Amino acid sequence: WYQRRVREAVVSTQSTGDGASKKDCTAYTRVEKQLAKYFKAFQSEDMSGLINAQYEMSKKGMCEPKKCAKYQAKNFYSCCSVEGVDLAAEHELGENIGNILDNVMGLLSIFSQDVEENLISREDLQTYLSTYAPENLCKGEKGAKAYKKKGKQCRKQRSTEYGY
Repeated sequence: WYQRRVREAVVSTQSTGDGASKKDCTAYTRVEKQLAKYFKAFQSEDMSGLINAQYEMSKKGMCEPKKCAKYQAKNFYSCCSVEGVDLAAEHELGENIGNILDNVMGLLSIFSQDVEENLISREDLQTYLSTYAPENLCKGEKGAKAYKKKGKQCRKQRSTEYGY
């Protein structure tokens, strides 16, 4: 079932890319190679490979070219997203999830020998979470400015409206 769903998704994304220009900021064809790598890692059940493939796909899709980063920031990077990213950083979400996973996986490994204690490394967890913070994800890319501008605007608005 799982393998079939992944194959269907690959075929689906390939067919939606037909005729779409790589210049179109919403086209799958822009991230075609990264998407293929993502699905391949999904099939191999390599968690580290999957996270790295998602990171590469997110970086390509969100950060380049500059006009697409502007489009993504305008249409998908809302002030709610900015606040969520800020709260996750403030409350050390990655560290806390890492602690929970360590405890749960350690406990499960006691009851089952089939459970891999290190399902996901803390480094992979931080890489995964970084895909939700485009201001940091796109650092050094031409598209970073659009996310920084949106983040600054949202933080100023939040400070004015809510006092924090």
